[in-house]
Amino acid sequence: MKWISVIIPCYNVEKYIDRCMESLVNQTLGVEHMELIFVNDASTDATYEKLCQWETKYPESILVVNCEKNGKQGTARNIGIRYASTDYIGFVDSDDWVELDMYEKMYEKAISTGADVVGVMQRRVDEYGKILYTENSYSIKFNTFCRVEEEDYKGLPGGVVCGLFRKQLIVQNNIWFPEGLAYEDNYWGPIISCYIKSWYVIGEPLYNYFVNRNSTTLQWGAMHHFDRLKIEKMKLEELKKRGFYEKNKDRIEFNFLQLYYINTLYIVITRMGRFPYDIVCQMQKELRELFPDFENNPYLSELGQRQRLLLTTAKMDMTKEDWERIRKAYLKDMEREKNNIK
Repeated sequence: MKWISVIIPCYNVEKYIDRCMESLVNQTLGVEHMELIFVNDASTDATYEKLCQWETKYPESILVVNCEKNGKQGTARNIGIRYASTDYIGFVDSDDWVELDMYEKMYEKAISTGADVVGVMQRRVDEYGKILYTENSYSIKFNTFCRVEEEDYKGLPGGVVCGLFRKQLIVQNNIWFPEGLAYEDNYWGPIISCYIKSWYVIGEPLYNYFVNRNSTTLQWGAMHHFDRLKIEKMKLEELKKRGFYEKNKDRIEFNFLQLYYINTLYIVITRMGRFPYDIVCQMQKELRELFPDFENNPYLSELGQRQRLLLTTAKMDMTKEDWERIRKAYLKDMEREKNNIK
């Protein structure tokens, strides 16, 4: 009898898939109670062959779905959701791994509390196995069953890969990942959070996020980083269409300021060799048009100093030289802070 489904998109991860797989098949929940759905997203290395070997070893628990065309993680996750046959769904990235008791603890809390989603904390680990930091981006209570008021828009506790979700919540509300774009979880997480009525977050770092410099979100100079701009506009329109915008306008606006503008500028400064001046000017223009009074948002006090600095540029008309000066100053400040911490 299967209790949970875990969906793992895979693209060119032959170096990492065994580590991920071993952490799943050895879960204390029992692999016999798990439906592990690996979606091979048209890998060009030996990923698919490795997945098939594991499927042969655990034919009752592992399902490998092979895609001939690369559709990015959103497409792979949607395929996995359609194959999932259990009441609860989890997601794992194929270069990450989980603690062996993670799903036992999550499932137990899902059953005992009836929460729509059970989350865990994550730790970020580098290629040498060093723990960089333990992440918790949300001001929420740990180890406590929490009900969510209908008008609250608080975001997803932990993140897509740190949650075990009631499948009914996903399917009945028609919540799917954007396809063909990077940063798809920036869309899906906030949309599903609008439907979550209760959650339970385990205060332990049970998910290991591998800081892979070749991953989608960390690649140097990749133009797919700007997919996040389209994702944020899609999300804003979807929240309006679903009737959540007016009740949560200030929080949604603040979320947009962070993900569309501030975080994208951070990526431009730290991961782009050539400054994309035209794209940044378009970002400024669209932000001003969508939220002309964003300086009055009541949540701006939650921003850190560097974040506030980046946001102040949204209404400035600057040359390429101005941006280069800001970039150099920003990177210098980051390096100074890093050295001070050491």
